[in-house]
Amino acid sequence: MPSKDELFSELQRVSEKVQVLATELEGAEKATISAELSPVLRVEKPRKYFKDSG
Repeated sequence: MPSKDELFSELQRVSEKVQVLATELEGAEKATISAELSPVLRVEKPRKYFKDSG
């Protein structure tokens, strides 16, 4: 079993990661609101698809 200290430091690491991801998501959310209706694969490069179809 991991020690209390090991668990605590792991929890801190995960918390930091979650905060970073939450911040990234917040920014990405604004950029992808219009892409929500598109299939997941198109969300990555929506401009390319729009250029090809137009």
